[in-house]
Amino acid sequence: MRILMLETRSGSPDGATVRVYEHHREYDLPESLARVFVTEGWAKKVSRAGRKPGAPSGKALAGAPENKARRGRPPKSGSPAKTRVKRRRSP
Repeated sequence: MRILMLETRSGSPDGATVRVYEHHREYDLPESLARVFVTEGWAKKVSRAGRKPGAPSGKALAGAPENKARRGRPPKSGSPAKTRVKRRRSP
């Protein structure tokens, strides 16, 4: 079962190994452990449909924010970018 942790908690998915499940992270856990976390209110069940296949759960899936998106066209290849240069007059 896929869950989203609402609190950081420890748990044992196999009955032998204790792991820490961190707040605001998604995990794919065995039914029994996931049900305990959900029943206690420490996690909530999430659907798998909202994720892209192979995408990490802690990463943003949206595009770059507007201030990071490229605007306009890049300079033509082979021509330097136009810049203004102040030149000193020779005496």
